[in-house]
Amino acid sequence: MMDPKSNLSYVRPMKRGEIAEAYGTGFQRRENLEAYVLSNAVVLPRRADVKCYHGIGGVLDQDGEYVEASGLSELFGGAYAYENAVESDRKVCFCGYLIFHWGHFLMEAVSRLWYALEHDSEVEAYVFVVDENSVPEVSGNYLEFFRLLGIADRLLLVNVPTRFREVTVPERAFSKLRYYSPKFADIFDAAAEAAERTTEEETFDRVYLSRNHFRGKDVESGLDFLDHYFEKNGYRILYPEEVSLGRMIRLLRAAKTVASESGTLTHNFLFMQPEKDCIIVERQATINDYQCNVDVMRGLHPAYIDANYEIYTTAVGYGPYLLAYTKWFRQFTQERGYLPPDEKYTSEAYLNQCLRKYIRACDKEYGYQRQYTAWQWIHRQTIMEAYDEALEVFRPWLEKKKPLFWWQAFQPRYVKAWVKKILKR
Repeated sequence: MMDPKSNLSYVRPMKRGEIAEAYGTGFQRRENLEAYVLSNAVVLPRRADVKCYHGIGGVLDQDGEYVEASGLSELFGGAYAYENAVESDRKVCFCGYLIFHWGHFLMEAVSRLWYALEHDSEVEAYVFVVDENSVPEVSGNYLEFFRLLGIADRLLLVNVPTRFREVTVPERAFSKLRYYSPKFADIFDAAAEAAERTTEEETFDRVYLSRNHFRGKDVESGLDFLDHYFEKNGYRILYPEEVSLGRMIRLLRAAKTVASESGTLTHNFLFMQPEKDCIIVERQATINDYQCNVDVMRGLHPAYIDANYEIYTTAVGYGPYLLAYTKWFRQFTQERGYLPPDEKYTSEAYLNQCLRKYIRACDKEYGYQRQYTAWQWIHRQTIMEAYDEALEVFRPWLEKKKPLFWWQAFQPRYVKAWVKKILKR
């Protein structure tokens, strides 16, 4: 793997430093991974617990001791008391907690499947834990991922404590900001190679992954601007939830340049070849450190663009987000020789429209209480850097020099201003 040759010219200075730091030496490459073989081990399903972000569960050895390798560091893992365990005479590979969130699925849930590439003939079933007593269905692109690896017919979801004759617990091939193994990329290369063994279909030199048809689009303002911008510059707009995983992989690998809004979408770059050119449109003031790790592991050549304005502190990874043609986007357009967006998307009317949608979404999600976490406090300078920029752009509305919503026009401050203006005339 090669380190990323990234262009950070189009992000704010403090954020630029944070991305460079995330690329740093703390994220280590590991060549060798261990696999721990346990007899008569118990697999515990996931149980909600405040101690870990995703909850507790994992593997207990035959003496009842928790196996640390079965967890996800501070995100998931830990023992709990149970009454009885179902007995199974099977020899299985423990794969971890099956997270039905595409980004976490790619980064964490499949990181032990390197073992399937090297020892498949030794495994009777691939075990994932799910919420206790739940009956989830693996479908859609989640199921297709396992089909591409050739293990879909041997998935076993554990929703009650189960004791197996033998459990192999492979080490994870990736741990955020800590280490990665080349075996992690091997998992995605194997899936991609399987996807490419299909009939030929139309491909495109430029592809843009859009969130504009995603169910969460109501918390994002400016998505239509992004679709317009990239389509005008010759990108094929792709809505990942509307195509099969295999089709998306083929398009990503055939394209010369891939662009995407930051977040889960850009984690799909794991399926691309090393040294691929890509554009990451940043939707929030703070960095996505998972993506920095993806850039390093794949040796990508990303250009980051701050296309966001930060007014309220909102939930990381959820928003709401306010996207627009920022000064950083204009600089990118000029230096790349791209076409600027139509005037409609740079007008005051459009900015006003996006701001209204953003503020409504913030009120709907948080009321008068703005979301704020200790994690955001660590990045407070980066957040304030973005807020100061937003204030310059939206000052007339934020300082109530102009009404933002129609009903505000009837407030005394605006009525008085208009009366004075009429009297002067």
